[in-house]
Amino acid sequence: MSQPACNAAMLVFGYDPARHDRFQNDSLFLGSEFNWSGVGRGNRWAVLVSDSYVLGAAHSAPSIGSTIEFYPTNDPSDGVVLRTVIGAQQIGQSDLWLGQLDRPVGGLGQDDSMLSGGDSGGPTFTIVNGKPVLVGIHWFTYDDGNGGIGSADSIVADVSQIAALNAAMNGESLSLVNLTVLAGDMNADGVVDNLDVGPFAIALLDRMTFAQAYPEVDPDVTGDFNGDGVLTNSDIDGFSRVVAVD
Repeated sequence: MSQPACNAAMLVFGYDPARHDRFQNDSLFLGSEFNWSGVGRGNRWAVLVSDSYVLGAAHSAPSIGSTIEFYPTNDPSDGVVLRTVIGAQQIGQSDLWLGQLDRPVGGLGQDDSMLSGGDSGGPTFTIVNGKPVLVGIHWFTYDDGNGGIGSADSIVADVSQIAALNAAMNGESLSLVNLTVLAGDMNADGVVDNLDVGPFAIALLDRMTFAQAYPEVDPDVTGDFNGDGVLTNSDIDGFSRVVAVD
């Protein structure tokens, strides 16, 4: 699987800066309840993962000497902390880029951001115990094997990559959060039963409706039974085996 560089734009259906871009500083932002102070931008994205280190996309990384802006109060209009990138390295053969700042930031969250156009290097997250947890960095493209092009994140939550990152961070480190998902629990009630059949079908047919009804469920995780990382019709047989359908 090749991974050519792609400073791609993620298209969010019904994109509205007020809701999807925290840098727009709008009270309607759908992540307003969380702390996004660790998400920095300069000419490229940089996500704070310790006081002195940030992650980004290797193919679209901040340059040495560039300035990253962070907002301690989570409000882009209320003061800014500036840090300079003084060192950087690609992690293995992945698209993960680790940058070192000229001095610790301090007092900012190790957190994440929503998607918007031109977001290579921006983060992907899940919510664990009410807090954003970093799981990936946008963005590379690949040959899907059927004459088409797909796109995906460089996944951070991999033991070998975390070990490589920690080894490069001079004593600072990432922490791995284990998240247990009950396969097939499409309505997030803690059990897998006939009540999950309807939500499973909705997730296959209409992702937007499913996301509105079950915002806490990632269908590509909970409904993925064949291990390809995405919910498709190919997962129906696996789902049917764990659900007793009347």
